[in-house]
Amino acid sequence: MNAEQKLAVSAPKGYVQIIAGPGTGKTFTLIHRLKYLIDSGLDPKSLVVMTFTNQAANEMTQRLSIDKSQMPFLSTFHKVAIRILKQIGRVNFRIAVESDQRSILSDIVQGADLDFLYTKSSGEKISFQRTQSKDIDILQRCISKLKGQGIGPNDSDRLFPFYCRYNAELERRGMYDFDDILIKLRDYLWDPSTEEGKRIQQFAKTIQGVLVDEFQDTNALQLDLAEALAEESGCLTVVGDPDQSIYGFRTANPKNFSTLTEHHPETHIYFLSRNYRSTNGILSFAESTINKSHTRLFSQSRELKAVAKCSSTPYMVQSAEFQLTAQFHALANQIERLVNSGIEYGEVAVLARQRRHFAVLEAILLRQKIPYKVFGGKSLSKRKSIQLILDYLRVVVSGEDDMALSRTINVPARGIGPKTLEVLKGNHRNLYLAMLEKSPHKGVHEYLNLICNLREMREQNGDLYDIVSLVMEVVQAEVRDDENYVSAFIESCRGIPANELEECMENWALDTSQSTDRGSVTLSTIHSAKGLEWPVVYVTLNNDFFNFMDNNQHDEETRLLYVAMTRACAHLVVLYNTPHPGLPDNFKAVKSIDQCAPDMKALSSILKRKIVFKRPTVDDQMVGFISAIDLPIPETKPETAAKSTQSQLPFRKLPATKKPRHEPGRPANQSNQSTLSSFFKISK
Repeated sequence: MNAEQKLAVSAPKGYVQIIAGPGTGKTFTLIHRLKYLIDSGLDPKSLVVMTFTNQAANEMTQRLSIDKSQMPFLSTFHKVAIRILKQIGRVNFRIAVESDQRSILSDIVQGADLDFLYTKSSGEKISFQRTQSKDIDILQRCISKLKGQGIGPNDSDRLFPFYCRYNAELERRGMYDFDDILIKLRDYLWDPSTEEGKRIQQFAKTIQGVLVDEFQDTNALQLDLAEALAEESGCLTVVGDPDQSIYGFRTANPKNFSTLTEHHPETHIYFLSRNYRSTNGILSFAESTINKSHTRLFSQSRELKAVAKCSSTPYMVQSAEFQLTAQFHALANQIERLVNSGIEYGEVAVLARQRRHFAVLEAILLRQKIPYKVFGGKSLSKRKSIQLILDYLRVVVSGEDDMALSRTINVPARGIGPKTLEVLKGNHRNLYLAMLEKSPHKGVHEYLNLICNLREMREQNGDLYDIVSLVMEVVQAEVRDDENYVSAFIESCRGIPANELEECMENWALDTSQSTDRGSVTLSTIHSAKGLEWPVVYVTLNNDFFNFMDNNQHDEETRLLYVAMTRACAHLVVLYNTPHPGLPDNFKAVKSIDQCAPDMKALSSILKRKIVFKRPTVDDQMVGFISAIDLPIPETKPETAAKSTQSQLPFRKLPATKKPRHEPGRPANQSNQSTLSSFFKISK
């Protein structure tokens, strides 16, 4: 441990904030703070540690390396809350996953006037094509935003009736959405008047300390929860970096750092500034970005210092929109040269503001046979095909899960339409599995036999893989377009005992885990890249929406760019088309990625191996331009950008030392001649 980390780790028991800049050993320090508290005499089983992702929780559990029987309450906010509510408070509820929430809201918005959702505070209408799906999306976000702030709408607010109906429907079904899980626990901690509240508050009195990771991502509700759990012990340690608060759209508030010190003036604050990740050049570049934030906290106490003795120069490349394809070719060619020099594909990342910005680049990487992996898009368990399989599993777990039952009973088609469902329900509002046994309908009996077989497999405690595979056989025609994702999901179930199905369902409902393939270039949204690092990072920005932002939104975008820059260890290139509010003023943009040669001494030092970069030759550059002209990739429109580019495979990367051969069916005297003449015309 360095001196800063030692001070933070050995801070006296009480309220402690550790402000940890990127690459300064945040997790390392938090783990050692936890060990220090245990060594100081606190009972590890009486400590609560809350994180934001399963991956972070798993990593901390492994690095803590203590006996499982002595493990603290260490998990995500939601899993800690579920465990306390169910095991301590004995509160019975089911989790309303996204599809459940949308089903409820779908009924609520029928025939409703939702114009107010598309009106700015100034009264100006937001003009774009409306659909019921968009109505539900916006309504869902508005309700979640209020819940995340720990408040309900005023009865004069036009959202009020929708909020109330949504909550009432959840309550009627015995369900909590993700926000409710935290709200209910906080309310029980605040109000012990019920039996559940008494049990939970009695448990809270036994807590000897609370630790919170990534505190900059907490909202008002999570701050309330952390303070309530730590109230009896007076021992709360929070670790994070307000400069990396990038989840404002989820109501995350970096001002929680200052709010905590207002509530507890005795709070000790420690700063970690020694960066073990990046070179000084990259850190200076990033610092000049974050200093442009209007609302930066602790600005006078923050200055990252690189531990690495080497340095490297970051680059900015400004490119017009119509030149992006050629720039992406140059980017792909530079990746190839880096790999030929000794870099691995898995040591390179391309980061973008939004998932759709990768559409053109993916096509180029496919054509040039560069292996890549995307994350930051829709997670596996959120895909429609996977949700269908999960709905079947929910019926296996509970015959009273009306929503999952209704969504699966006629998929695939069994002749059970809406009218048949109404008959089956009779006078009941919900449809239960037990009702179906008396039905003479052939399709109903097919469905019951399937559920019965799945339940028998579960009772025999076989492999969950076999249960999910059987569901897949039944719904195969419905998920054909998503076969690769479904296959990956089924494979992930191999080796899991069937009696762990219910626990797996909860994990899938709360899934925030991430993984990376070391053998592939990583394409990631900046949000998904947070907490990760690569020796080589390219950041591609599309800034066409910055004119519509206020100062707070501009600051969040600046922090987002800061996070992207500080993912790079040795080589950083930022590609943009229009000025970004956070881009440094003291760096001059170049015109092409070919001018952004990496510093091989810095790369070699970071990777501890000899690397000699092979600089681009004229032939290399010509191949890039020839491919862009000979087989153009059209600029992708926003609404179609997320579609697969797998159909654009017929391109073969040409060796730099050979001239392009003509394609079958094209006259040889025309193919190369016209392409080369076009290239020389552009060069002039």
